[in-house]
Amino acid sequence: MNCVFRIVWNSAKGCWAVASELATGVSKASASGSSKSGSQLEMPRFLRAKGLQACVALALLALAGVASAANCGNDKDVGKATCTRPDNGPASAPAPAPAPAPAPAPAPAPAPAPAPAPAPAPAPAPAPAPAPAPAPAPAPAPAPAPAPAPAPAPAPAPAPAPAPAPAPAPAPAPAPAPAPAPAPAPAPAPAPAPAPAAAPAAAPAAEPAIASTTTEDTASKSPEAETTAEAPAPAIAPPPARPVYRTEVPLFAALPAQLRQADLAMLGNMHGRAGDAGPDRSAWARAIYTDLDVRQAGGAGPQSRGHVGGVQVGADLLAGGNWRFGVYVGSLDGSVDVSGNANGTFGRVGTTDLQSRYLAGYANWRDAASGWYVEAVLQAGHHRYNARPDGSLPVSGKARSVSASIEAGKSFALSESWSIEPQVQLIRQRTRVDDVSINGALVQQHADGGWIGRLGLRIKGDMPTGAGRLQPYARFNVYRASSGADVVDFVAPAAATRVASGSGYTATEVAGGLSLALTPATTVYGEVGRTFSAGGDARVKSSVQGTIGLRVTW
Repeated sequence: MNCVFRIVWNSAKGCWAVASELATGVSKASASGSSKSGSQLEMPRFLRAKGLQACVALALLALAGVASAANCGNDKDVGKATCTRPDNGPASAPAPAPAPAPAPAPAPAPAPAPAPAPAPAPAPAPAPAPAPAPAPAPAPAPAPAPAPAPAPAPAPAPAPAPAPAPAPAPAPAPAPAPAPAPAPAPAPAPAPAPAPAAAPAAAPAAEPAIASTTTEDTASKSPEAETTAEAPAPAIAPPPARPVYRTEVPLFAALPAQLRQADLAMLGNMHGRAGDAGPDRSAWARAIYTDLDVRQAGGAGPQSRGHVGGVQVGADLLAGGNWRFGVYVGSLDGSVDVSGNANGTFGRVGTTDLQSRYLAGYANWRDAASGWYVEAVLQAGHHRYNARPDGSLPVSGKARSVSASIEAGKSFALSESWSIEPQVQLIRQRTRVDDVSINGALVQQHADGGWIGRLGLRIKGDMPTGAGRLQPYARFNVYRASSGADVVDFVAPAAATRVASGSGYTATEVAGGLSLALTPATTVYGEVGRTFSAGGDARVKSSVQGTIGLRVTW
C-alpha cells in the first residue's frame, strides 16, 4: 500500500505540476496575445514548448512510479523496508526526483485544487477560443495602434496634392486646344513671327489704337490669334465722319434741283396745259399744285421737301388748218424745307422760299384724221428765292432758267368710245443762279443743264352725258434725267470749297383726269397724279400733284 500510495502521490504531484505549467502557459499565452495584435504563430509555439516540458516531466514521474512499483513487487523484503521507511536510502533516492516538481509546487499555495481542476478543463476550450479571438482583436488593434493612424494621414496628404494637379492640367489643356486651331492657317507665317521676341514687343506698342475698337475680338481670341488679327485690323476702318459744313452749304446745294422741279410743273405736257382742244382758237387757264420731294447724293446730302403752286394762263394767237401758235404766262410760289449734313450731323438746315415767273411760246400741229400731234415749247423762267439758314442770317438771290420741249403722240382707236395714245417727250433744261454773298464767303452756283426724257401712254374715252361731252383719261409716264451734278463753290478769302450733288434720276408718274364740255365753247378739265422715285443719284417723287383748268374757244 505504501508503494501504491507513493505512486499515486507522485502521479498526482506530476499532474498538478503539468496543470500548473499549462495554466501558467495559458495565462502567458493570453497575455502575449493581448499585447501583440494577433500573433498566431507565437501562441502555439509557446504551448508546444510548455507541453513538451510537461510531458517530459510526466514521463519521468511515471518512470519513477513504475520503478518504485517494480522494486516493491520484486523484492518484498526490501520493498517493505523501503516502503515503510521513508528514511531508507533507496526511497530517498527517488525523492529527489520529485523534488524538482515540488519546486513549482509552491504554486499550490493558491491551493484551491478544485479551482485549478476546472482550469485545465476550460484550458483546452480557451485554447481554440484565442484562435477566433485574434480575428476580432485586429479591429481594436488598429484603433490603439498609432502607427496605422499616421499611415492614413499621409494618404490624404497625397490625395489633395493630385486634386490640384488635375485642376491646372485642364486649364492648360484648353489653352493649347485653341492654339492649334488658329495655328494651322497661319502656320507658315506665324512660325517666323513668334521666333523674334521683338515682334510681339512692338505689337503691343501699336495695339492701343486698335484695342479700343476691337475689344470683343481680343477678349475672345488667344494670344496666337492676336498676332493674326493684325491683318483684319487695317480692314476695320472707322466710319467716315460727316463733313462739318455750315448750314448754308446744303441749303444752297439743294436750290438748283428745286428750281428745275418748278420748271417741270409749269411746262407739263400739251394735254395737261390746255386739255383736249378742238380745231378752233382757244384761251385757257389752269391752277397748279405740286409737292416736291428731292433727295440728292453728295457730300452735303441735301434733301428738299415742300410744295409749289400757282396759275398758268395761255391763248392761241394764231390758228389755221392744223397749226396753232400761242403763248402762256405763269407764276409759282412755294416753300421748301431743306435737310442735310451740317455741323457734323444730318438734320434740318433751313428753308427756301421760291417765287417763279414764266413766259413761254408754243406751236403745235394736230391731224384729227390720223391722230398724230406734235408740239414744241420754249419756256423762260425768272426766279427769286429767299434762303433762311437755321442759326444764320437769311440770304436772297435770283436765278433764271430756260426749258425747251418737243412732244409727239399718236392716238389709236380701241372702240368708238375709247382710244390709246403713246407719247414721247424730250426736255432740255438750263438754270443759272446768280452769285450771292454770305457771311465770310461768296456762293457761286453751277447748276447742271441736262436732258429729261419722257415716255407715256394715255388712254382716253369719249362719251356724251347729260352735263355735256365727257372725255375721261388715264396716263402713265416714265421720266429719265441724264446723269450730272449741281456744283456750288464757297469762296472764302483763304480758300474755296466745292460741293457737288447728284442730279440724275428715274421716276414714274401715274395720273388720271377728265375733260367736260359744259357748252360748245366752254370746257373744264382737271387731273390728279403722283410721282414715284425709281432710282438714280437723285430721288425725285411727289405725294400729290394736280391741275384744274378752264378752256374757252371761239
